[in-house]
Amino acid sequence: MFSFSDSEGENKWKTKVGVMDQLRTGGCACGTIRFECSGAPMHMSNCHCRDCQRATGGPYFPSATFNTETFTILQGAPKWYETRSDGGDVVGRAFCEECGSPMFFLNIAKPDLYAICASAFDDPAFYKPTHEIYTSSAQHWTVRDETIPQYERSSKGA
Repeated sequence: MFSFSDSEGENKWKTKVGVMDQLRTGGCACGTIRFECSGAPMHMSNCHCRDCQRATGGPYFPSATFNTETFTILQGAPKWYETRSDGGDVVGRAFCEECGSPMFFLNIAKPDLYAICASAFDDPAFYKPTHEIYTSSAQHWTVRDETIPQYERSSKGA
């Protein structure tokens, strides 16, 4: 089992953001957890895998991916749940222990990237998915944007 915190319980990936960068803020529904990240997301995607469906309680996980160097947890400490992704990688899902809000996703194979739940941002209007993954698991009642790339499994680098 891996840990997302050091021996003192501090987030290993807590960093400072540059003053000149575009700053995005967010948090959980109850306000216990607050975060910020800077710059533009590396990519934005809707993941339709069954693990993401179960974790979000919805048809997919809408995520904006940021480098951990641009991400800071300002307040609170998320609870982490460790599992294996549909692709076989060990992943961690962060959520608020108080209200249950899904917050972040971290693939241990890519520990320098945080996939942040789009709905966790204070202003999620910037979110525009660039691709959809694991569409082979998409629910038949889900409306997908067929104008963006669709991948039956992982996009592997998209």
